[in-house]
Amino acid sequence: GSLSRAARLAGVPRVSVDHQRFLVECDLSSLPAHLRRHAAAMGVIVRAVQPEPDASVVSSFYAPPLKDTRRDVRQVGVFLRQAVLSARPEAGEHLLVYCRRVGCERILDVVERAGVPALVYGLGERPSRGAVRFRPLSERGFVHDLATCRALLSTAGNQLLGEALHLGKPILAIPEQGNREQEINAHFLEQSGAGRTARLQELGTTLLRDFLSTSE
Repeated sequence: GSLSRAARLAGVPRVSVDHQRFLVECDLSSLPAHLRRHAAAMGVIVRAVQPEPDASVVSSFYAPPLKDTRRDVRQVGVFLRQAVLSARPEAGEHLLVYCRRVGCERILDVVERAGVPALVYGLGERPSRGAVRFRPLSERGFVHDLATCRALLSTAGNQLLGEALHLGKPILAIPEQGNREQEINAHFLEQSGAGRTARLQELGTTLLRDFLSTSE
């Protein structure tokens, strides 16, 4: 924010490159009413932190229509790491699970009861639970396991969803509870037909098995 203001005062052109500015530049009228309200409130914060730039590059796995403004705005996909660009997708047997501590126990219980071979990232190393194995933090290992998984079950972060879509992986996204940005991501994922979403309390073995059977 301070750098942007200093550039403005110095007369230096400013270009923003980020994801959050979709809250300002995109037409979000297709969102449910409660998410439109949250998006509007978050957009106010984005404007306060980053005064209007001369041009914007909005990075996102989805591309809702832009607002009818005279601003110079370009929409691009997520910025892919070289490891992802170099990965060779294969249809493996394992489900890749990415979750963090909030809500993770329910996700793990469902995956374990479903009897699905799964590799879990985000929780560190733990003893295996049936066919569920836990992986340590590793960029190389994660990208390999993502590229070779049968499907992804994860939170609804913009970057991971974009990487999975690039690799052609079926996605079941579970937004973190209370995370409105992830709820917005999940809405656009399902609206695009590129993946499925469910709230944490909706996730069960029947839903997971149905997702996997229809993704084959």
